[in-house]
Amino acid sequence: MDRYYLVWTDFQTEYGEEPKAEQLSAYLVEKGMKGRDGKPVSPSTLRRYFLPFRVCNPSAEQRVRTANPPLDVIAQECASRGITEQHKRPSTISSDAGRF
Repeated sequence: MDRYYLVWTDFQTEYGEEPKAEQLSAYLVEKGMKGRDGKPVSPSTLRRYFLPFRVCNPSAEQRVRTANPPLDVIAQECASRGITEQHKRPSTISSDAGRF
């Protein structure tokens, strides 16, 4: 997942926008990264990571301001950026393990 995230951020730096799953799959191949079977990583596999990837930036920005930002502040920042969960539901924070 960490390697996918780094390539996801590289794509945004290079193209100025978030990749679609199909674009990220092709971009991973360009970067020499393939699935276990030697084929491109399936877009459906990559889609499951997009929400955590989107949340990383606001979360990291809050952590620059304070070592342990309140989770509701991160959720509010996600909402202000239009980061939503499946079916356009607002992001919510679960107190267990600080997971979304």
